[in-house]
Amino acid sequence: MPPELREITDRLCAEPPGEPSRARRLERLGQLEETLLRERAVILWYRWRQSASYPPRLRDVSISSLGWVDYR
Repeated sequence: MPPELREITDRLCAEPPGEPSRARRLERLGQLEETLLRERAVILWYRWRQSASYPPRLRDVSISSLGWVDYR
């Protein structure tokens, strides 16, 4: 991370915990998020909506913890 961006993020991260107002804390965290997104320092995967569709015949098929298909 470039030093300038590091300074900005350090400042924005340091302020919210000491702020008594919940609304102000959320505002500061929103500013931090916007800054990091604008500078392309992070990619927020939680904002992407994902879905999957499959044929009804595969309803009981599952994938094991090792990634193998379980056809029980």
